[in-house]
Amino acid sequence: MRIFFYLILLKLIESYKIIEHPLEPRCAFIYRVDLSKINLKKKEMLYNTFVKYPLLIFRDNLGDQLKPKEFLDFLTIFDKNYDKDSIKNSNKILQNYNNLNCEHVTIKGNCVINEFNGIKNINIKVFEGFINNYLWHTDLLGTDKLPSVITGFYMLKVPLIGAETDFISGERIWENMTPQIQNASTNIIINTNKINYAFYNKQMHYSGSYKLNNYYKKDSSFDNKIPIVFAPDNNKKNEKPRILLSASFFENIDGLQEDESNEWIKNFMINHVLPYRFSIQWKINDIAIISNRRFIHSNTPAINYLKFKESSERLFLQSFLPTKQPLKAYKPKFINSKTLYDIKWTNNLSSSRSAINYANKFVEKYKIDSNNQYVLQTFSDNK
Repeated sequence: MRIFFYLILLKLIESYKIIEHPLEPRCAFIYRVDLSKINLKKKEMLYNTFVKYPLLIFRDNLGDQLKPKEFLDFLTIFDKNYDKDSIKNSNKILQNYNNLNCEHVTIKGNCVINEFNGIKNINIKVFEGFINNYLWHTDLLGTDKLPSVITGFYMLKVPLIGAETDFISGERIWENMTPQIQNASTNIIINTNKINYAFYNKQMHYSGSYKLNNYYKKDSSFDNKIPIVFAPDNNKKNEKPRILLSASFFENIDGLQEDESNEWIKNFMINHVLPYRFSIQWKINDIAIISNRRFIHSNTPAINYLKFKESSERLFLQSFLPTKQPLKAYKPKFINSKTLYDIKWTNNLSSSRSAINYANKFVEKYKIDSNNQYVLQTFSDNK
């Protein structure tokens, strides 16, 4: 009898409390995990939990605060195809910049600190593009780097008001579309340009859905052409196709006129994307494990906490975990040159033909690159 109760007690100690987010069942909070005592069995348990909940927030963690390297090591639990060689190679850092004595981990927010991880006098400022509007994105999508499977946040300081992060499941967007809209989405290629937004005064609506001005400098040398529908990384884990796009970096749909493209992104975001938005209000020491290829995200506009002088400090670690998992475009189930015209995404039959012909030629030319740069592998569920 004593052995029986001991086994029950041991099971309780090894388990952890999980609470699903009330608005999104693909997101869950995990409570009171001892981050200093994660053995192989617990790692497998956590990985299997992540398979079910591809957005995990670890809250009220036990043990000491993690150092940047320990945080990075924790992230590796959740991508079994992470790139071990890149982790050791400072030339393959995925962050735009690195300001810590730890490769692949950077520090962000709005804060002045005397010392952190061996670096003194750190002055962290919010990127201007996050201050006054949402900036919906999937990390590294539309760049020359392979988007990470895992993005990690580690909250060290949080304001009392503001600084939430909002998420949208790309799979939820997809599963709420009609088959006709789904197929149309697989038949377009969008042109994105991060530099135009970051440096050339491209102004966005507060919602982050569409641009307010067309007369900004357009540096086409930084254009990237990508689809908006991506295939599951693993079909055996009940993953679905997903919509991923960065509206702030959107320039146009190839084959459509600029005014048609502008109208498309506005209506697409309002009707198919933003209705599935949900928020995470952070607490100090929260760790977020984000399936970067299954969610788009944005912080709420930073002005919401910057104007609250009594509590305007924000500080968190961020990492894009390098991966070897190829990124796969989702091929359309059928190709019809009238597809965009039939659902009124364009009023011009010639534009519909042009956009669809371009999209299918574009996707077919991509193969896996030995240098692990941003590429697309075509995928179809019709095989």
